[in-house]
Amino acid sequence: MNIAIVGGGSTGLLLSAYLGKMGHAVTCYVRRSEQMERIQQHNGITLLPSKEKTVIEAKDVLDAGDHDIYIFCVKQPQLQEVVARIERKVRRDKPFLFLQNGMGHIRMLSELKRPIYVGVLDHGAKRIDDYTVLHTGKGSIRIGSYDKKDTEMLHQLITVLHHDDFPV
Repeated sequence: MNIAIVGGGSTGLLLSAYLGKMGHAVTCYVRRSEQMERIQQHNGITLLPSKEKTVIEAKDVLDAGDHDIYIFCVKQPQLQEVVARIERKVRRDKPFLFLQNGMGHIRMLSELKRPIYVGVLDHGAKRIDDYTVLHTGKGSIRIGSYDKKDTEMLHQLITVLHHDDFPV
């Protein structure tokens, strides 16, 4: 699957590392050019404590391309602006998955005319630097359909994203 991870914090780096390791084509969209360059220079993300390197692409969030799914891992204050920028560029049949702390973004989702999924991630992660993440606690990701539609696509996403080391 061709996956866009939007956000280069601890959650975005952790997802990028695991999903890339599983064989998905992952592009991590970040807002700082320094982080984009560091990920590119190091040819991806280093996952600790195993010290595994996962090859992914890194691009500026303004340059969002075509992907099968967009997973948003940005903080609440930046979410609306980032979603608006990407929403304009992406076909409406492409699903968005939101993994945020809290529920402040839920009202915004009703304005989006596409398949929308929300999720809870209960892994522990700590961003060490722009391209390194420490997996501090294994857990799982639970996702559901925002409007209780698209359940077939939901089941497909769960099947494709799930791995025993990184359960969905």
